Amino acid sequence: MQGERGQDGLSLPGPPGPPGPPGPVINLQDLMLNDTEGLFNFSGTFEPQGPLGPRGPKGDPGIPGVQGPPGLKGEKGEPALTIAADGSLLSGVIGPQGPKGVKGERGVSGPPGVTGPVGPTGLKGEYGFPGRPGRHGLHGRKGEKGDSSGLPFCPLFMA
Repeated sequence: MQGERGQDGLSLPGPPGPPGPPGPVINLQDLMLNDTEGLFNFSGTFEPQGPLGPRGPKGDPGIPGVQGPPGLKGEKGEPALTIAADGSLLSGVIGPQGPKGVKGERGVSGPPGVTGPVGPTGLKGEYGFPGRPGRHGLHGRKGEKGDSSGLPFCPLFMA
């Protein structure tokens, strides 16, 4: 049979023990390169490598990018030729015509044309404001010559 545990000692702590053995040498650059889960792990990049392995599976598609600017307009194509069942060539529209496009901007106006002929006379207008007074009238026609009732004038009878 065992006895009960005794009380803790009440003496002062002893002197420190001897120093331990030295630890392993760690290079800080190796620690930074190899301890970041491959983000900055460049070890083995510049060393000779073995043959390439098989290609891996295709990754998930990424988010779509921004829309780029519209491309340049291409050249006009050649007219279409349709070959009929009997081997003859048919030209013209092949399929149904597409919808009408958006109306373009108004262009610059051209030079003025030749003046056209004078049109027909219009309707008579309304009466306007009265005008300013006109010039005085000319003298009237001269009247007829009257008859003489006395003797003709002669200077010899005046004596």
